[in-house]
Amino acid sequence: MIENKQILIDGFSGFLMFAGLSYLTEKNKDKDYYHKIAAFAWGAPFTFFYLMYITSKQGKKAAMDFNRHALFGTMATLFLILFSLYFHNMDVKINVLFSFFVTFAFAFVYFKFKLYNRF
Repeated sequence: MIENKQILIDGFSGFLMFAGLSYLTEKNKDKDYYHKIAAFAWGAPFTFFYLMYITSKQGKKAAMDFNRHALFGTMATLFLILFSLYFHNMDVKINVLFSFFVTFAFAFVYFKFKLYNRF
């Protein structure tokens, strides 16, 4: 029963956070700066905080493991963002396609070499 209670609390917390972000982006979708707000909402550490909150319940080691692997994912994302900014003159479809394939390449390497067991 306690597990179900915790699931409901975590789920409701996540719902409130993401509903707030959804409200912000929906409220501003007709504005010129909509994409900037959406990008900030995605890039801001809201998701990190929420997942860290859930992970930290399993103890300090789980929280530190989470942080390390979140950093790996963030570095991969930063690479893609920097690539997209650097090649801003490239056709946007090619840029998106590159990001798509590189994302899967990062995931392939992460799981193929079981990096989740190494650090």
